[in-house]
Amino acid sequence: IINKLPPNIEFLVAKRVINYQSIEALIQIPQGTEVLLVNDHEATCQLTIEQLRNHGINHIDYRPYFPGGITAKGIKIAVTPNESHLVPKGVETVIDIGTRQIDIISIFEIAKWLQVPESKINTMSSEFVSEIVVLLKKFNSAAKSALEYKNILQGILDNASDGIIYCDLEGVIIAAN
Repeated sequence: IINKLPPNIEFLVAKRVINYQSIEALIQIPQGTEVLLVNDHEATCQLTIEQLRNHGINHIDYRPYFPGGITAKGIKIAVTPNESHLVPKGVETVIDIGTRQIDIISIFEIAKWLQVPESKINTMSSEFVSEIVVLLKKFNSAAKSALEYKNILQGILDNASDGIIYCDLEGVIIAAN
């Protein structure tokens, strides 16, 4: 599209990013799980995978899937940025992370380009930061709850008259008395 614009036209290319509020379900996927990343083109698949990895969601083994591409058989989870209709049959779980949003830097560039008053830009910045604070509070609350449950479990173990060992599925000891 840029190549088709007349040379005297000013333009700004906005960057799009994964909505950080949509990644909670991805964090819960076990390490090394193969997941189809479903999007409309190979390039957008690769870009979305790159952005997810850059956001720290790099514990997943992403397999790009797009119309006309090759489907990896037996993969039970698909992740897609609002392209659920492209998910191949047989996938059991679809995690729709929603449409990628314009990133905050692009929003500020657009606002400056449109000569939005600095007070309005400051308000936009505050709203963006407050959304992150809400998310951090949510994760902090979950961490506190996990610690409380751990302390309750340890209290039960410490007061039990029998020997008890609590292990995970791999046999790693999590707690013992």
